[in-house]
Amino acid sequence: MANNLNPNPNIDLNLNHKKFSKKDVIQEVLINTLKMLNPRVQIKNPTIFVCYVCAITTTYYVLIHTFKRPDLGYNVQLIIWLWLTVLVANLAETLAKIRSKIHAGTLKENKQEIYVRWLKNNKEFKIPSSKLCKGDLILCSEGDIIPADGEAVEGVAVVDESAITGESACVMREAGGDRSSITSGTKVISGEIKIRIAAEKGKGFLDHMRLLSEGMGRRKSSNELTLNLFLNSIAILVILVVCSLELFVFFSQRAGSQEPQEVFTIPILAALIVCLLPTMISAMLNTISISGLNKAVRKNFIVNSFNSLEIASHVELLVVDKTGTLTSGIRIATAFLPLEGITEKELANVCLLSSIHDETTEGRSIATLSKTQYGVKADDLNLGEFVLHPFSSFARISGIDILEKGTLSWQKIRKGAPDEIQKYITALGGFYPLLMDEWVKSIAMQGNTPLVICDHQKVLGIIVLKDMVKLNMKENFLKIREMGIRSLMVTGDTPLLAAAIAAETGVDDFIAEASSQIKLDIIKKEQKKGVVVAMIGDGTSDSPSLAQADLGVVMNSGTQIARESANIIDLDNNPSKILELILISKQILTTRNVLFFLNITTIIVKYFLIFPVIMAAIYISSKTDFLSYSFLSIFKLHSYQSAILSTLIFNVLMIAGAIPLALHGLSYKNSSVKTSMGNRLLIYGLGGVIGTFCLIKLIDNTLVLLGAV
Repeated sequence: MANNLNPNPNIDLNLNHKKFSKKDVIQEVLINTLKMLNPRVQIKNPTIFVCYVCAITTTYYVLIHTFKRPDLGYNVQLIIWLWLTVLVANLAETLAKIRSKIHAGTLKENKQEIYVRWLKNNKEFKIPSSKLCKGDLILCSEGDIIPADGEAVEGVAVVDESAITGESACVMREAGGDRSSITSGTKVISGEIKIRIAAEKGKGFLDHMRLLSEGMGRRKSSNELTLNLFLNSIAILVILVVCSLELFVFFSQRAGSQEPQEVFTIPILAALIVCLLPTMISAMLNTISISGLNKAVRKNFIVNSFNSLEIASHVELLVVDKTGTLTSGIRIATAFLPLEGITEKELANVCLLSSIHDETTEGRSIATLSKTQYGVKADDLNLGEFVLHPFSSFARISGIDILEKGTLSWQKIRKGAPDEIQKYITALGGFYPLLMDEWVKSIAMQGNTPLVICDHQKVLGIIVLKDMVKLNMKENFLKIREMGIRSLMVTGDTPLLAAAIAAETGVDDFIAEASSQIKLDIIKKEQKKGVVVAMIGDGTSDSPSLAQADLGVVMNSGTQIARESANIIDLDNNPSKILELILISKQILTTRNVLFFLNITTIIVKYFLIFPVIMAAIYISSKTDFLSYSFLSIFKLHSYQSAILSTLIFNVLMIAGAIPLALHGLSYKNSSVKTSMGNRLLIYGLGGVIGTFCLIKLIDNTLVLLGAV
């Protein structure tokens, strides 16, 4: 997939419409990290806010008692590492947002202030694009940049969407049908099209994409809220336990007639609270989420909510529309099949006559095939007087009446659906060959659409139209199946055509001749069984199903109504790309779960490292307690001061080390979720236990060697 991002993210980055060098980006990161020290920002993350309060309290305590205490040097070290804990936590989120803003800078360039041709009462006026409102009509022709999201209401145009999708291939946009949706920032290459603005100012496609890229306006998912509640509960528990220690120690020393010893000073209590808080996962939650959304945007997905991205990892059934989703929705003429007695060139000549003024995609493809394969050109036709019969969705037949030169008779050429041509010929008293039914059936079984062409009462042959299946469908649906996800194609086409497309794309099953209500009923039925359903579509008729499904994915080529009903928009119009979306989602959840488990493991280890040393310091006069301390403190840390300071330093290093994991995510392999997660938890769980013990002991020895404690 092509990518329209800056190829070198260290040079000429566009943040807030300014050019930034690598040095400027570093400066921007540092400034934003410091700006996050605003209490209104910090309180949004309660666990880090507790660290923030502890750092302020310790700083205030030391400033008040600067020359009154002998442990000034130690307390200053605590202050430094407490503030570093807060700053490194802020840095993680800042890095994610700045990385996203780099991408958003490209999107801002696509949104330009231009003058547009505004229509009112059939009169044309030139106004700035910023003045456009929802419901306004504008006219865009060759070379024009489309200023806002809308719906084509008249005309046909070829549109370049590479600025949005990164794909160089142009697309057709026309009034009516499922190719009427228009996206802001795209460019008209040829044709002229009248557009009705469908988005309010500031709420368009590019605006939404830019906000997602910058991590702004993001609502937390239900899983995030639950995890935050759990982490906040741990924080409250830690605060209650640590703050009650002083009281318990006081009564126990009095009960044991022991000389009271000052162990729990304000700085020690504050540092101890921070040591036992789940700071790493609390600092990484927003970073993981913002990075995940940005990954989806970079893969050309627009995600309406992070909750939708999370649901993608739980999908069990994938319901897919056919036309415009699995296939391009644009039928192309691939062959002319003449009846006996008619040459291919004669048939090509008649086919060209039937389509010479047909501006539909099918009509143009017939003219192209006549020219390229049979050498029949429109310039060679010397038409006199003629009458056009355009295609109608009711009649499903079109053609041309040509007045034959030197006579008063008309040559009546028609092309259309087999059943309509049969009715047309029968009404004229002609004969419809039985052979045509076999041909039509054979063509349909191959996944193609037959158009029968006739001249007056005589059938001449068949035009074969092929709705092109999008690339790599079969391979990607195989991968989706390997992930344990069933795929079901639901289409309104005949069973023969549906079976052919199902075989070509590799979906597990299909339902033919299905209405929009049948699609909706299928999804509801599966959801009642507890199955998580994803629906992929593009048409207005798909919108109820997209809204009902647990995850609704719409093609960017889809209608405005369909885009508004779905949770996710695929800019590349490739349904098999849901595989990438699922992998991003699983990577996010894997990263978050592993870091959470790792953080909880380190908290438990830190508890067994710190508290034996503290107890020894409190009850140092008792031989029994010394023996207990020797048994519990396996690594024999130097003192309770060094134990707390070493743990604080360890916390900062853990948060800093988790930043790359949160930004890039842990790699996810296409395997069983339980197996993959179990292996990760085992590796990081054991690593967390062993690594915490060893690293804190190493830091403790280093502090002793440096004379810091």
